[in-house]
Amino acid sequence: MEYGVRSTEYGARNMEYGTKIILSDLHLGAGYFNGANPLEDFRHDDRFYEFMRDLRAESDATARPMELIINGDMIEFLQVPAVPVSEYDPRARYPEEAYRSTTEADSVLRTDLVIAGHRPIFEGLGAFLSENPCRTVTIIKGNHDVLLHWPGVQERIRQAVGATGPRASLLTFAARSICRDGIYVEHGNQYRDPLNRLDNFENPVDPRHPDRLQTPIGSRFVIEFYNHIEYERWWIDAIKPIPALIAYGMVLDPKFALKALGVLMTALPGMVFRPFAAEGGNASPLGEVREESLEEAVRRYESDPAYRRAFNAALQEYLWTLGPGVPRTAWGRAAMLETGRRISRSFSDGLVEEAQRIVHQQGVSLVVFGHTHEARMDILDGGVYVNTGTWTWWRDFSQADLEMWRRLLADPGAFMTPHYLTYVRVEHDPDGRPQATLHDLSGALALPKARLFRRKLSAACCLLPADYNDFRCSKPVCDRRPAIGGSQTHREHPPGAKKSISPESSSDFQPAVGRPRGDR
Repeated sequence: MEYGVRSTEYGARNMEYGTKIILSDLHLGAGYFNGANPLEDFRHDDRFYEFMRDLRAESDATARPMELIINGDMIEFLQVPAVPVSEYDPRARYPEEAYRSTTEADSVLRTDLVIAGHRPIFEGLGAFLSENPCRTVTIIKGNHDVLLHWPGVQERIRQAVGATGPRASLLTFAARSICRDGIYVEHGNQYRDPLNRLDNFENPVDPRHPDRLQTPIGSRFVIEFYNHIEYERWWIDAIKPIPALIAYGMVLDPKFALKALGVLMTALPGMVFRPFAAEGGNASPLGEVREESLEEAVRRYESDPAYRRAFNAALQEYLWTLGPGVPRTAWGRAAMLETGRRISRSFSDGLVEEAQRIVHQQGVSLVVFGHTHEARMDILDGGVYVNTGTWTWWRDFSQADLEMWRRLLADPGAFMTPHYLTYVRVEHDPDGRPQATLHDLSGALALPKARLFRRKLSAACCLLPADYNDFRCSKPVCDRRPAIGGSQTHREHPPGAKKSISPESSSDFQPAVGRPRGDR
């Protein structure tokens, strides 16, 4: 029996709802240009086009409707300069102002560069759209593509995918989220991440300058730090969130970390100098981390134990405000490394708690976020949470030891493969309840066995298909067998307890940083 066609009734209900494919965090830049553009993180244009082709073939063969939902950060506007396509040079280092403008005219220029640099993506999306059978695309904005708010940007994308005239209804732009068919989908940057949230994400127009948009503090950090450092350490923006990057950096490369800290404090001056005064009313040592005193701060940090202790204590308080919710620890190299790990774990786990709140408040049984880049699934009280992961390079840094970090710094190229290509597929059962499955087109990420979902989960409204353990992908959906991998044992949980089944729970998943596939 084919997946998704278990009975006539099931087929009829699923025909009504259709199939939903959800992915996020493509971070499309101005194009890779065979490595000439170090700010480009997306490398899978042809694979994405093939994926759209395969989904199109499946929908045509079954005559069933299908919706593709791109859940935030489709475009990496923060690393695309506002220059005409004809003048763009991928080898040039453009000034910060070229990335900082948020006017509609400059946003359109940047959109044109993205479309020109990723033709297969937009051609694939255009071919996917269809009136019969109905195939639609919904694009939700994230913190890296706030510029999708502008009508001119949306119109450029519509033109690129052919969603104009009578086909205009096939493409929808969502201001923040969608909530229908028992499913809630949102990027996730508005929760537990003060550096990347906005007070009015749905309408981010700057009230003081109506021709511009407000952007999160984290966006300024990307422009003023990542866009410079990625010419030497092009992998660095895979370390999330920003506070974890700083904590890890203080252990491995204090000068690098202090420079990042200085950029962050410049963006948030009020959060630093008032709350974080040193004991006895003296000025906080964090105040010395300014561009003109960086070398002196590094020298004192490395040579003066008393200064280092005072600095670490002040930094602890600073990271505490940005964590989010990271417990205080003792300080030292090992403790600083553990602080980075805790921040990384909290960054991902915090969204699970927010998903639980949304299940209860919105009355849905499936919540889907992106943002963290960590593909995972969690059983909630009354539903399921899924994170779509990313199609850019990602590894779990929350369990990396000091030696692994040293290896990464010494030879980052050894850690750059594979790239996971994760997405979520949603069907509906005969009662109209959504059922989610997590997939990886690369075949390299060990995903959890479905049997974990079916053990005393009667309280959960959203379960995997009953035959998912036996499911194997077959063309045209994807080119790999099996669709999911890894074997594991699992202890029973008490009723009502949440079960985390993120990929690292699989016994053959290597959670340390970027372990090359040959070591797996």
